[in-house]
Amino acid sequence: MRKRLNGGFTPNKMKDMFGIINESVDTLVEYLSEREGAGVDSRELFTRLNCNVILNTMFGIECNCLKEPPHKLFSMGNEINDYSSWKFVRIFATTISMTLTKVTFKHFWTILS
Repeated sequence: MRKRLNGGFTPNKMKDMFGIINESVDTLVEYLSEREGAGVDSRELFTRLNCNVILNTMFGIECNCLKEPPHKLFSMGNEINDYSSWKFVRIFATTISMTLTKVTFKHFWTILS
């Protein structure tokens, strides 16, 4: 995975991304100055900032997740990160079943040899 992503983070590409990231941070500063004195959810705020940066730099999609309703990709990311108890059980069961399969296969081949 690192080899695949490594080409996207060369010094020249990072310089190109700096302007886009800087614009997103400027939008964040404007958003906070408009809401001066009001409380904000920092986790939500920085999640939206990251969504802006990732959509702009990686996919070329210009959106303003801070001021506009959440982008569809932002909503999909929230669904992925929402760990309800059933989701946890499914992930746990999948992990356990894969581990048991490996152990059973090793044991099976040991018996045959």
